Amino acid sequence: MFDKMKRPFGTQSISKIVYHFYGIAQLCLIFIIFSLPWILTNMFLKYTPLTGFIYAITGVLLFPNLQALILGIDGLYAQDEQQKLKQYFQLFIGCWRDQTKKTWLGSSVIVLGLMVYVSEFYLIMQHNELRFMIIPFIILGTFFGGMIVNYLFIDSFRGPSMSFRKQVYLACYLSWRKVILTILITGVLALWLSAGYSTPILNILLGNVVTFWLLYKLSYRSVRHALKLYYKI
Repeated sequence: MFDKMKRPFGTQSISKIVYHFYGIAQLCLIFIIFSLPWILTNMFLKYTPLTGFIYAITGVLLFPNLQALILGIDGLYAQDEQQKLKQYFQLFIGCWRDQTKKTWLGSSVIVLGLMVYVSEFYLIMQHNELRFMIIPFIILGTFFGGMIVNYLFIDSFRGPSMSFRKQVYLACYLSWRKVILTILITGVLALWLSAGYSTPILNILLGNVVTFWLLYKLSYRSVRHALKLYYKI
């Protein structure tokens, strides 16, 4: 029993964590290069309903980058062996090409819904008489954020027979079924987005690595389990 308690703090476990972090850091470096439109928009444009259109365009472009990063991290854990930056770049490029072809419709719909939500929330914050709606909107946003992350993982790992409608349905089901997990996922996502908006350099240096490592750890098992059940039905 003592050996089991000591195992997570052993040399092998620590070296594996360091190896995974190093691999994710390299993938995140490539992710930053591909996500420059999103980063520059956050750095030089303040979000308003007028600039929301530019945020929407860069948000749609961000989706295949996020999914390529998720698949890259999954490949990193599956292979469990150290690779060079060039190999990570080739892995990312391959995933990015595949995801760009099949995600533009789903990402456009989700970004449109997200922009409507953000615009409505912005409107509520501007009018005191609507402030009573803040808490319901935060609750709605929590489940919406969890749904978006679940959708990203589902769309990355799904088979060719799964339609966009079924992906959204499964993502919504997971976000409502696993409430605590949804709160944690949305909390991590909110911190990442707020850091990217206010201090992008923080995400570039460390935030991306920590955020996507946490999101992978939080979402991977539940999404994989849900997809296994789906394809058995």
